[in-house]
Amino acid sequence: MRKHYWLLLLCLGIARQTTAQQPHYSNDSIYSSLQQIKIILDEKNYTRIPNKDFENILVQKVSSTVNAKFELLYWIVGVISFIIGATLVFSAKAFIKDNIQSQMTDRASAMKENITAFFKNDVTAIRMEIESKLKEVTQKLENADAQLADARKELLKIRVEKILNEIDKMAVTEDTFQSLMKSLRESESYIDNKLTEQILSNLSEASYYLGKETNMEKIVQQFIPNEKIKMGANIFINLASGFLYNYYSTQDDADKQKCLYYINESLRRLRNYGEAYALKLELLMIDYSRNSNPVEKQAAAQEAEDVFTLVKQLTQVTVKEAVGRFDRVRPSKIEGTLIGLLESNFGKDMEEIRKLAEV
Repeated sequence: MRKHYWLLLLCLGIARQTTAQQPHYSNDSIYSSLQQIKIILDEKNYTRIPNKDFENILVQKVSSTVNAKFELLYWIVGVISFIIGATLVFSAKAFIKDNIQSQMTDRASAMKENITAFFKNDVTAIRMEIESKLKEVTQKLENADAQLADARKELLKIRVEKILNEIDKMAVTEDTFQSLMKSLRESESYIDNKLTEQILSNLSEASYYLGKETNMEKIVQQFIPNEKIKMGANIFINLASGFLYNYYSTQDDADKQKCLYYINESLRRLRNYGEAYALKLELLMIDYSRNSNPVEKQAAAQEAEDVFTLVKQLTQVTVKEAVGRFDRVRPSKIEGTLIGLLESNFGKDMEEIRKLAEV
C-alpha cells in the first residue's frame, strides 16, 4: 500500500511539471503567429489572393496551430489521468482486498475461537459426565465384587464347619482332606488369615486320621515363615503324632527326629502344653521298650521321669491336657500299647498326675 502511495505522488509531480512547461495559449501567442505571417509577407514571399480567401487561410492556420497545441495537451493530460486513475484503481483494489482479508481473518479467528470454546465446553461437560458414570459403575462393581466375595467366604466357612463335624465324628475320608486343601487355597485368595488358621488346624487333624503327615508337613513348612499366620500348637502335635506312628512301625530314626522336632515346635508356641508332654512320654516308651542296651534303656527311663516331674510342677491345665490325651488316644492300638507301658513302668507317676487333674 505504501508503494502505491509513493507512485501516485510521483505521477502527480510529473503532471505538474509537464503542465508548467506547456505554453499558455493566450492572445500573445496568437499575435506572435500573426507577426510571423506579416514578416513573410513583408519579404514578399507571397502570392496575391483575395482578402476573403486570405482570412480563411489565416483562420485555418491559427486553428490548426491552436488545435495541435491543444491535442498535445489533451494527450498528456489523458495519459496522466489514465496513470493516476489506474494507480487509484489498483490501490483501491489492493486496499479493499487487504481490508477484506483482514476482516475475513478477524472473523475466521473469532469464529474459530467461538467454535473452540463451544466444543471445549461441550466436550468437557461430556467428559465429566462420562467420568461420573464410570465412577458410579466402578463403585457398583466393586460393591458387587465385595458382596460376592463375602458370600463366597460365608459358603467356605459353612463348608469348613461341616468338615469339622466330620472330623469330630471321626468320619474323615480322602474327600475330606481334598476339600480342606481346596478351602485352604480359597482362604488364601481372600487373604483371611483367621480362616486360614482354622483350616490348617482342621487339615492337621484330618491328616492325622488319614496318615498324611508327609503331605501335612509340606503345608506346615510352607506357612511357618509367614508371620501373619499363627499356627496353633495343636497343628504341630497332630503332625508329631503322625510321625510317632511311623517311628513305631519303621524304627527309622528320621521319623523319631521329626516327631521330636514338631513336639518342640508346639512347646515353643505353648510352653505349658500338656498334649506335647504326653506325646513325648509315649515316644520315650518306644525306645524304653525296644532298646536292648541297658544304658540307653535307663536313659529313656530317666528322661521319662524328668518329664513327669516337670508336668507335676506346671499348671493344672497342663496336667489335665496330658491326662486328657491319654484317655482320648487309648483306643488306638499303638498308642494304647504305649500308654500301658507308662502305667506298668511309671504307675506311681501316672496316678499322681491323674489326681492332680481331678483337683
